[in-house]
Amino acid sequence: MHCSNSSSCNITPRSSTTDQPPSDTPSGTNAGREVIAHDKKEFSLLLDLPEDIQSKIFTYLQARDIAHLRRVNSSINNRLENDDAMARAWYRQLAPSHRTRLETIVATKDKDELQKWLKRFTKDEALIKSIMDRQESIHFPALFFSTLTKLMCQCKAFQLETKATIPCNTLKDLASFSADGRHLVIACDSKTCKIYDQESNESWLPKGTISHDEKVRSVTFSANSRYIVTAGMDGKAKIYGKKDEQSWEEKATISHDQRVKSATFSPDSRHVITCGIDNTVKIHGLTINGSWKEKAIISNDDDIRLATFSLDGRHVVTASFDRTVKIYGQNSDGSWGEKATSSHPGGLVSATFSINGHVLTIHGDNTAKITELRMDD
Repeated sequence: MHCSNSSSCNITPRSSTTDQPPSDTPSGTNAGREVIAHDKKEFSLLLDLPEDIQSKIFTYLQARDIAHLRRVNSSINNRLENDDAMARAWYRQLAPSHRTRLETIVATKDKDELQKWLKRFTKDEALIKSIMDRQESIHFPALFFSTLTKLMCQCKAFQLETKATIPCNTLKDLASFSADGRHLVIACDSKTCKIYDQESNESWLPKGTISHDEKVRSVTFSANSRYIVTAGMDGKAKIYGKKDEQSWEEKATISHDQRVKSATFSPDSRHVITCGIDNTVKIHGLTINGSWKEKAIISNDDDIRLATFSLDGRHVVTASFDRTVKIYGQNSDGSWGEKATSSHPGGLVSATFSINGHVLTIHGDNTAKITELRMDD
C-alpha cells in the first residue's frame, strides 16, 4: 500500500513566529491551525525552567492540552516539537495491550523494513532520517507510529498492490496475522491450516502445516508472534512455534475428552488456556527449555462457558452455565489455585478482567457487575 498523492504525504513545515508584545498578537498557520505568539512573560514560569523539568511536566499533559499549548506560543511550540511530547501523549492514549503489540513490531523489524514502511507514505528523506536516528530511544515506538499515523491521515488516496494470492476455504475467523505482521495462518480446508511467512522481498511463502482430525474451530497467534495455538473439534489444541527461519514445528498437543471450544495465549505469551466441553479448563506454561508443560486443570460440575486471562497473565476468570464465576491465580511456585468464587442469579454471558484487576460480568438478566479483587486482611 502506497500513498498516491506525494504532496499530501509530506508533513507541512511549521510556520516560524517570534514573540511580540500582546498588542501585536501576530498569528501564523501551523498545519492548518492558528499559532498565536503571546508575550513570553505570560509563560515565563514554564519557559525559564530547565528543559528536563519541562519535559517531565509535558508527560503529565494529555494530547489535547499539548495541542493547545502549541497554538499559543512559538517558543513552547518549538520545545514541544523537539521534545516529542505530542507523540508520547498520543501513545499513552493507547491500551497497554495495543502498545505491547506495537513495541513487538518495532523490535522484530530491522531498520530497512521500518524505513520502507515510512517511505510508502512520504518522500521526505530528512523526516525519515530524523525518526530512524531515534531507533534506540525508549520513545521510538511512540514517535514512529504517531508519525506513521499522521502521514497516513494526510494521504488523500492509496494505491493497493497485491503481494500474494493464497487459496483458502471460507471458514469464518480462520485467518489471522501475527502482531508483528510477518506471519499469517489461514485455513486451507476445514481440518488444515497453513502458516505463511513474509520473505525479504515481501513475498509470502508457506512454512508449516497444522492438521487436525476434525474441524478447526479457532487459530490464534501469541502476542510476541512466536507461537500459534489451534482449537479443534477432535478434542485437541495444538501449539506451534518457530523451528528456524524457514519452518514452524509442533511444540505441544493439549488433549480434552471432547471438542475444544477455545484456546488462547496469555498477554505475556507464556501461558495457554484451553476450554473444552468436557467441563475442564487446562493451563499450560512455557518452560525454560522451550517446551510447554501442563500447570493446572480446572474442573467444574457444569459446562464452563469461557475462560480468560488477566492482562498480567497471573489470573484466570471462568464463567459456567451453573451461574458461578471463579477466579484462579498463579502462586509463587508456579502452580495455580482458586482465589475467589461467586454465584449470580442471572445467567452468565461473559466475564473479563480490566487493566487494574477488576472483573466485569455480564448477565442474562440484563445486568452487569464489577467485582474488585482484594487481598485478604
